[in-house]
Amino acid sequence: MEKFDLNLISQEVDQFKLKKVNYEYLEQFYKYSLNEDLYKYLEFDPFTNLEECEKYILKLINRIKSGQADYRFIFKENILVGLFGFHNYDKKRNSVEYGYGVSPEFQNQGIFKIVTKFFLKELFSKTTIHRIFAITSVENEASKRSLESVGFNYEGCMRDYYLVKDKYVDANIYGIVN
Repeated sequence: MEKFDLNLISQEVDQFKLKKVNYEYLEQFYKYSLNEDLYKYLEFDPFTNLEECEKYILKLINRIKSGQADYRFIFKENILVGLFGFHNYDKKRNSVEYGYGVSPEFQNQGIFKIVTKFFLKELFSKTTIHRIFAITSVENEASKRSLESVGFNYEGCMRDYYLVKDKYVDANIYGIVN
């Protein structure tokens, strides 16, 4: 696989539509981004305006163009409920990092589990990806439980990995292999 590309897989799973990140969904992404609880374990501050959301989408689009990443907005009944993606694709090792976020209003509804199981099945059966890994704050218990519930294994702790509001925070790495 020369470039990492999620177009190789279906763009629907159960009641969810997976839509490639682009400016068409800027307004919906802005609404999604307004909930400050979404940023609890992230390294960056909540977006406060449309321009910040636009810059973030541009960053994701540039990663996609590099061939090292791909991202999907997750929609349920035309409401943006999450942003899932893969980045840091390593062609030699056939590995990629998984990142995800579900709007706090839609958490604990099985979205992560449904979409992640789908991505894992599709990527392992339709691409050369051998290893997928995810990194999460040691403090994010829900994320750790969610990753383990879909088959990711705890691989270790990376000390002082994140810098959040001038404070270093450890991160756990989880992985799954085909």
